[in-house]
Amino acid sequence: MWNALRSDLQDFVSGVADETKEVTERLDIAVPQALSGDAVDTSQESTDVDDSGVMADTDNSMALDEVDRRMNDETTYTLELDESDPSVESFLKDFDLESKTDEIAQLLQDHPDTLHRYFEEFVPTQVSYKEFWTRYFYRCDAVRIEDEWERQQEQAREAAAKALEGGLKTVSNLFGGALQSVSQTLKAAEQSAG
Repeated sequence: MWNALRSDLQDFVSGVADETKEVTERLDIAVPQALSGDAVDTSQESTDVDDSGVMADTDNSMALDEVDRRMNDETTYTLELDESDPSVESFLKDFDLESKTDEIAQLLQDHPDTLHRYFEEFVPTQVSYKEFWTRYFYRCDAVRIEDEWERQQEQAREAAAKALEGGLKTVSNLFGGALQSVSQTLKAAEQSAG
């Protein structure tokens, strides 16, 4: 009876070891693909028509929604830009307010309940003309918003990869340790029976 039990236990340990190895090998291949986006079909583009009648992809539409949200947020105009941020620094270096005069006039006309209202409320009592528009054009740029989201997604993917890698090592160590303990127990039982 002991021999039958030992044989069954050895088969079990061997089966678990083989399956654990197979699963970890699959994970070693699948996880990096999933984290890099290779496993997901990103070729499909959803399109919407924006207010100007131009076809826009969904990400751009979401960025335009974020522009509207920021336009309605008074901190867009009152909160100082962090000039030590390389992105802000680069923007300020290239930003030419004088070239925006026509665009500013159109924006004030197009957004009387938000942008124009904040402009009337804050300039010049709380912020200067230049500060107001510099903050607006920095914070309400759909392309910059999309770039910011992409950076955040990349950081999240990297953090998830590190966490997953740590989790895989933990699982591998757990199974490896359990299998090693059962194997040692079997060897000890064989030596004492033999």
